[in-house]
Amino acid sequence: MYATWAHWGNLTVDSGREMYVAGEVAAGKLLYRDVWYHFGPVSPYFNGFLFRLFGVHLNVLYWAGSLSSLGSAILLYLTGMRLSSWLAGWTAAAVVVIQAFHPSMFSFPLPYSFASVYGCFVSCLFVWFAVCASTSGSKWRIFGAGMASPVATLLKPEFGVACCICLMLAIAARGFQLRS
Repeated sequence: MYATWAHWGNLTVDSGREMYVAGEVAAGKLLYRDVWYHFGPVSPYFNGFLFRLFGVHLNVLYWAGSLSSLGSAILLYLTGMRLSSWLAGWTAAAVVVIQAFHPSMFSFPLPYSFASVYGCFVSCLFVWFAVCASTSGSKWRIFGAGMASPVATLLKPEFGVACCICLMLAIAARGFQLRS
């Protein structure tokens, strides 16, 4: 992260829209009425909240994307550990971190779409909840997975659909397993 700081993407082409929409939302405009956005409402409202909290500055988005990639990597590592494969978890986490901070057009700190970055984080959270629920049988972890899937849908529909399908399969498998 330190080596590539502020060398990500092209502000005009890649993510000027992300900063503009979040800035307008932070100023009090409403999404889809005053400002157009291609994806779900969670990402611009969350970034607008961050802008209100920390000020309208590019570093706010840099940190939000960086922490999202770190959170995704940690969740993938914990999922690998839960599956008794620290090597698989570590490898998945390392790939996410290396890809996230690569100075190219598709980085996590300055992405084309923050909906994708936050959707990746919420999907990793969903996977962690689902794996934990399948190994422990905790209803709270199924509830956590069930809450992560609509949030992923509100970020990007393709992430949400994948989470919902996996959740349905996990619940069906759990029901089949518990039935005598």
